[in-house]
Amino acid sequence: MSPGDAPAGSAASASVPASTGVASAGAALSDPSPTPLPASTTTHTVRFPNDVGDILVGTLTVPACGGSRAAVLCHGFRDSKAAPLLAEVAAGLAAVGVASLRIDFRGCGESGGEWAFGNYAEEAADVAAAVEWLRTGGGGSSGGSDSDRGGNGDDPGRRWSVDAVAGHSKGAGSVLLYASRNAFPGLVVNIAGRFHMRDGVRRRLGEDRWAALWRDGTVAMPGYTVTRESVEARFALDMGVIAAGLSPEATLLTIHGDKDDVIPVADAAAYVGVVPLGARHTARILEGACHKFVDYRPVVAAAIVEAFVGRFG
Repeated sequence: MSPGDAPAGSAASASVPASTGVASAGAALSDPSPTPLPASTTTHTVRFPNDVGDILVGTLTVPACGGSRAAVLCHGFRDSKAAPLLAEVAAGLAAVGVASLRIDFRGCGESGGEWAFGNYAEEAADVAAAVEWLRTGGGGSSGGSDSDRGGNGDDPGRRWSVDAVAGHSKGAGSVLLYASRNAFPGLVVNIAGRFHMRDGVRRRLGEDRWAALWRDGTVAMPGYTVTRESVEARFALDMGVIAAGLSPEATLLTIHGDKDDVIPVADAAAYVGVVPLGARHTARILEGACHKFVDYRPVVAAAIVEAFVGRFG
């Protein structure tokens, strides 16, 4: 048998055990358009290099209040900074005076470089590049909406205090890896992140492609290619070790939908098993929410804003 995955069609089990103490939260809203940004909030398209020189593209959202707190927001599998969920979170943060940078990971959206199925370490390096860019004066110090800014030259820009990093789905794993490796001391937000990294691959590929992957070393999917090397890189990630390695100063917020059919809600319980609920870890299980949180995006944003304000005021 080929390595590392449950039989096709199987998934980690159903509900989060009541003994975890995970709180349920939120009633469904009719799926709205993204919440409008607060008045005088500006958005800027920005570009900066990652660790290997790829040019990453992001959307910097700056509230009018002139504060210095910021968050980095990261998309999921083959998605982009334009994801509606991230736009909702950016609007919620702006309403309380917090800037945000939504990035396209390498090989995604408008960013340069190459994407790979299991490139969590590379995406973690992209998160690090975004955090460093903000901390060292990214974005310039003035200028209107939707400008193209690099935060260098004669306009070194505002030096932001990056107090939160958040990721959805695959992006959650990349954010957790970044935070663990870099002793990030702020708020870490895990939105529908996978814990059991050997699950889900065989189901996504299907039986024929799964067999071909281990036979031939590569398999074509619609719009992308999966290599055995990239799958093995994903399988090598131990999210328990990664979560346990978060800085003692960090706080973790886990958000998951109980109707998620991509990454089961049991993965949220697994994170609770590693980082117990309490002052360092809050978990919100949204009843009825799917993997992309359609109808629940304002609820997700509100939970993140509440956690940010609770931690930083």
